[in-house]
Amino acid sequence: MKRRVIIVVLLTLLLMGLMANTYRLSAKQKQEHAQLQSERVVNQALGDIIDAYQLNEAANRAAVARQLESERRLRYEAEDRLKRFTLATASDNCAASRMPESGIDILRE
Repeated sequence: MKRRVIIVVLLTLLLMGLMANTYRLSAKQKQEHAQLQSERVVNQALGDIIDAYQLNEAANRAAVARQLESERRLRYEAEDRLKRFTLATASDNCAASRMPESGIDILRE
């Protein structure tokens, strides 16, 4: 009889220990789940920020390409005008002489 009581007590203690361990593991799992949820939210926000930076970078690259093309076109036009001016004034003695300082000052205004 004593033996049965001891076995019942041991089994009861074992069952209580298993239940306590199950409760502890369940609480730990809930805590880890909550932590994963918060990390998921942070990762989503960071992903959105990265996407926005990538869109901004693409827009900046397009703007830089347009700016470079515009500068190239303006440089080509200026070089073309200079060549035409040089050809047009090659045989003109007046064009070959220096402009008076007062005329240069007016052009600089």
